[in-house]
Amino acid sequence: MLRWLLATLVAVVVCFPGLGRAAEPVAASVVAAAPLPPTPDIEIWLAEGVGRYGDFEFAILGGRPGYPTPTGAFQVEWKSRSWWSKQWNAEMPYASFFSGGAAIHEGSLSTPSHGCIHVSGSAARRIFLTAKEKGTRVFVYP
Repeated sequence: MLRWLLATLVAVVVCFPGLGRAAEPVAASVVAAAPLPPTPDIEIWLAEGVGRYGDFEFAILGGRPGYPTPTGAFQVEWKSRSWWSKQWNAEMPYASFFSGGAAIHEGSLSTPSHGCIHVSGSAARRIFLTAKEKGTRVFVYP
C-alpha cells in the first residue's frame, strides 16, 4: 500500500511539475470580477404614501406622531429576512435597514410605525431580494 501511494505521488509530481510551488501573481485586471450592475434607487414620498423602486410603485406608511421616519439620502445598510424588534416587540419581515433601526419592511398600511416604512408583503420581498447592502440608495422625502 505504501509503495502504491509513493508511486502515485511520484507520478503526479512528474505529470504536474508546477504542483506544490507558489502560484505566480496574476494581473489585477484578470482577477477582478466585473462590477455588478447597479440596482435602482428606492424613493419614498412620506406625505403621498408612495414608494418607487425602479419602475415598481407601491404604497407605504411611515412613522406615527412622535416617531417620525428619518428623511434624507441613505443606502441599504443591512437586511434581515425575519427581524424581531426587541424595542417595540414587533416582527419586521423582509427588513432592509437604511438608518439605524429604521427599515423598509412588511407591515400594516393602516397603522403607522415607530419610524420605519411599512410596505406590503410583496413590495417588502421584492426590495429585500433585489436591493444590495451598501449598494442600493434610499431617498426618503417628507
